[in-house]
Amino acid sequence: LEVNYSNTPGVMKESGRRRLALGMELQYIYKNLTFRNTLTYSNVKATNSPYGSFSTYTQLNPYVRYKDDDGNYIYEVDRYIPVGGGGLGKTFYNPLYNTTLNTVDEEKYNDVTNNFGVDWTIIEGLRLKGSFSFTHQNTYVDNFKPARHTDFADYSDEDFDRRGAYVGSRGENFSYDASAVLTYFWQLDKHVVNANLGWNLQENVTREFTVKTEGFPNENLDYISFAIQYEKDGAPSGDEYTSRLVGFLGNLNYSYDERYLLDLSFREDASSRFGADKRWAPFWSAGLGWNLHNEGFLKDVAFINRLKIRGSYGLTGSQNYNPYQAMTTYRFITDKWYGYGSGAEMLALGNDDLKWQKTQDYNIGFDLNLWGRLMIVYDYYVQQTKDQLLALTVPPSMGFTSYMENIGSTENKGMELKLNAHLLYDVENDRYLSTSFSIAKNTNKLKKISNALRSYNDEVDNEILDGNTNRPQTRFIEGSSMNAIWAVRSLGIDPATGDEIFLTKDGETTTEWKAEDQVVCGDAMPDCSGTFGINMDYRGIFLNMSFYYQFGGQTYNQTLVDRVENADVGLNVDKRIYNAVWKKPGDRVDISYNPYRLTKPSSRFVQDLNELRLSSLNVGYDFRHCAFLKKSRLQQLKASFYMDDVFRASTVKTERGLTYPFARTFSFSLQATF
Repeated sequence: LEVNYSNTPGVMKESGRRRLALGMELQYIYKNLTFRNTLTYSNVKATNSPYGSFSTYTQLNPYVRYKDDDGNYIYEVDRYIPVGGGGLGKTFYNPLYNTTLNTVDEEKYNDVTNNFGVDWTIIEGLRLKGSFSFTHQNTYVDNFKPARHTDFADYSDEDFDRRGAYVGSRGENFSYDASAVLTYFWQLDKHVVNANLGWNLQENVTREFTVKTEGFPNENLDYISFAIQYEKDGAPSGDEYTSRLVGFLGNLNYSYDERYLLDLSFREDASSRFGADKRWAPFWSAGLGWNLHNEGFLKDVAFINRLKIRGSYGLTGSQNYNPYQAMTTYRFITDKWYGYGSGAEMLALGNDDLKWQKTQDYNIGFDLNLWGRLMIVYDYYVQQTKDQLLALTVPPSMGFTSYMENIGSTENKGMELKLNAHLLYDVENDRYLSTSFSIAKNTNKLKKISNALRSYNDEVDNEILDGNTNRPQTRFIEGSSMNAIWAVRSLGIDPATGDEIFLTKDGETTTEWKAEDQVVCGDAMPDCSGTFGINMDYRGIFLNMSFYYQFGGQTYNQTLVDRVENADVGLNVDKRIYNAVWKKPGDRVDISYNPYRLTKPSSRFVQDLNELRLSSLNVGYDFRHCAFLKKSRLQQLKASFYMDDVFRASTVKTERGLTYPFARTFSFSLQATF
């Protein structure tokens, strides 16, 4: 029986997470039968901060006064009126004022999980394993804001009684997984065979609903039943999803003399998430391995402890999609009556031919251990995804906005190298030092797209032309990378006019941005990335550091666009809007501010991204050599300090963590064994 309680403080003030867990495990053995059952219960409550989103504070000007002379929070802190007095202007309210109100913003869930298993040894080498598990979870989300909350400050006089809101959501999820696997183990001299044959059944049911109400004049009347009405022009909403999967599987592992290895596996699955005509799909894999260190010509090579060459091929699938993506679904119109009944409108168009997205995986590599101190693992892989599932956008006039289709194929290629070296292992003097290093490289490209994806490219281009976005959009072009950054090449800001000078596809200069001039100006996929670290222990003093690095990729610096070139001067802005933008003829700058013009994707904001992070640090002391430990009843005493996300160095300066700040976790621990 196990009981756990934890309370995790949040990043924003007064936010947090509390978890209570109970667990019980039973095992019973009767002759050649073994029964096991594990039951766990969890109760989790997450409280969101009454201080709201961190981004609200980053937008407010730093000079505004937020308290009066008596130390009370001011409700209205700033007002922006456009130059010349034209326009409506904008009023800014104090988010700190909301912390003085009675608000509720919390999420809770109760979770019960039970795993039952039986293991029957039929005869030596032949076993039957059965299992059944289920999970039942109830979720609760409650959000209450009284009338004086700043969210309702701009409500008109006619909506005065609508101020204050309560949003309540309730959800339920039930899932089960049943399986039966027959295993067989056989060994004769140098031959070893391990085979499995199994069956699997899964079901997942999710139901949830949300009710939005409004009109709470008194902040102490903080329950949904005190609302004046439902949300204006709104109604309760909800969703229900049910998905099922059934499958059969088998695998065979064979080895000869611990030198030659063979792995074969096969699986046939049917999922309700795909079209009625395409629910079944076969998947299989095969792998070969050769333990060269067990060959006669290498057995006497003292410095090679292990050398294994391996290769594999496999076909895998994915079903992490909307359970009803292949079905035509409708929404009943319950607020209108058509003669003899209510009507319905289409929500999504079904596709009976929608099939599994499949990925072919090729992998070759080797494992090498030298002197028992240096471990090297290398892998080269190719992943080819076919029948890729994507949501296609269609004109709203068709009655729905998108539908799912198998419309493309992609290819990923890459390598990964891992090194782990035990540089020092001195038991007598109690000294230990090891280092680790890894490097990975991956490239991808679109190999095939449908006409529908070509139409999608035109749609995103029109969105940019219409001035609806200032961000680069994903474009699907055969032969290009999925991480490509598409923009129009720029020669910078014209010192004479302050206008940006672009290059067309043909290399001609122009001041007009055109969608057809977009080219690949960078790739967000780094040339290389990986980790390295050190682990040491000297007579009880231990240190562990883990680093992450990447270099060779690019990023689109959206911070420069949003906070400088397209900044809202009524908000807190980057200081470069005053000293680094074009103001008069002759200014040679990289940024041009124009409040009436939206910056379109330009190579000016594509920057090389090289990064180094100290991901984690663990340092401490083990008192195992201290004399007092031997004299006391303590068997072990250890003190340690842990910290993650210690520092980050980057070639690109950009804002991060505005919606919710990045968290650095500090923890001290003291472990004692009596």
